[in-house]
Amino acid sequence: MDERYKAVTTDPTCLEQMALVNHLWSWIHRYVERFACMRSENLQAYLDWFVYPHRAHRDEKKWPVEERVVRHLALSNGTYLRKW
Repeated sequence: MDERYKAVTTDPTCLEQMALVNHLWSWIHRYVERFACMRSENLQAYLDWFVYPHRAHRDEKKWPVEERVVRHLALSNGTYLRKW
């Protein structure tokens, strides 16, 4: 699905939001470039891993380490498949 929006360059809120999106894209682009042989079907897993350390760092003071790991695993909707 492709969605397009036209930016209103006279609206300061729109410019602020676009700057945020551009900043995030820059971070993601630098992160993904590290994986030279990345397969496109695994892109979601790479992006999930990109978000995980930021969430873990955010919750560092809120949850002890053991509880934080269990919490992240319990709240994850991911599944593990073992390929033989």
